[in-house]
Amino acid sequence: SLSVAMEYILDSLLPIFGADEASYFEYDQAQQVWRGTASVGTVESVQGAVAPRQRYPHGVKALESRQILMIDRTVEYPDFLPEDLHREGATIYSAMVIPISVQGEVRGVIFMNYINEMHHFNSHEHDLAQIIADQIGYGLDRRYIEQAARQAFEETARIYENSADLIGVAG
Repeated sequence: SLSVAMEYILDSLLPIFGADEASYFEYDQAQQVWRGTASVGTVESVQGAVAPRQRYPHGVKALESRQILMIDRTVEYPDFLPEDLHREGATIYSAMVIPISVQGEVRGVIFMNYINEMHHFNSHEHDLAQIIADQIGYGLDRRYIEQAARQAFEETARIYENSADLIGVAG
């Protein structure tokens, strides 16, 4: 499943970037709500970490700009609400938001949070995050294409079966 695959990916990214927690959220443009798919290392329960959210303006900014956001000091970033920075006894000091594009459109983002201490990002981390985002996007793109092909095949098979039944009735 997508959530299990994303958990493996996120779990492997934590030590690479030195982050404390990571989540993958997809954004439903029509309803303007975030839907969590996977989360690792979070202080919240998995259910709480991936519950639909209506805010995350820094996530929307990454979606709209199609750019990775690297925020060294979240307290100085205007889009973070205090209740998002301080939750369940933990403080988010730094954050990285990595947009993931699928079939040419940004579908979601990876939120990487640094809750133990502030992190100073560099250009190498940005470049690596972009490469990883591209690879995840390619993988998801292939998954969606395979899923669409499978659905088209199943629909064609249903139509064939139904038409065969109709031909048998007419004959």
